[in-house]
Amino acid sequence: MVSSQQSSRLGDLLIAKGLLSQEQLANAIASQKSLSDGNDRVLLGEVLIRLGYVNREQLNIGLDWQTKLRRTTVALALCAPVMFFCNN
Repeated sequence: MVSSQQSSRLGDLLIAKGLLSQEQLANAIASQKSLSDGNDRVLLGEVLIRLGYVNREQLNIGLDWQTKLRRTTVALALCAPVMFFCNN
């Protein structure tokens, strides 16, 4: 579930976009854990595709949104001190 502060986790973004349910995400995370072998983690997106919950295009939409959200967050974090000093 996406909180009042936008989450940049892929599963939360796919839920927010209506491409995935909370139950599907929980199932995919459980599958990811069982498929992962020690240091070799299976990517959540690949698990979602294997389970048929999303297709490659839907995954790419979520990944693109995740990248944009994270870049915006970094940009705002870098600009915040400058904006603070300019307003004082």
